[in-house]
Amino acid sequence: MGFELSTHDNTITIEARTLPRWLRRILGLTHSLTVSGTSMSRETVGWLGTSLFADASIVLSYEQRNGRVELAVVPADHDLDRLALTLSEAGVTLQPPTEPISYFI
Repeated sequence: MGFELSTHDNTITIEARTLPRWLRRILGLTHSLTVSGTSMSRETVGWLGTSLFADASIVLSYEQRNGRVELAVVPADHDLDRLALTLSEAGVTLQPPTEPISYFI
């Protein structure tokens, strides 16, 4: 399943464009982040916190009502430099790597 990341004004949107909008929302496959409240770091992220399928990623971190959310993003072309530059130009700040992440997109 492919996800699309887009930036517009002060918002980053990540969603599974291959599914109907109502289904994306029910399954939690749409994320809208405020640029000013989002940071990014480069991490090696594996499936469910293991080393299985570990890959270099950009991790987007932000706060929601129920706590901190971290999304690991890997572009289809694996060009992390281009993704980091795009996010940086949108206003996302780069942070040093954090503890292991278990949520993988």
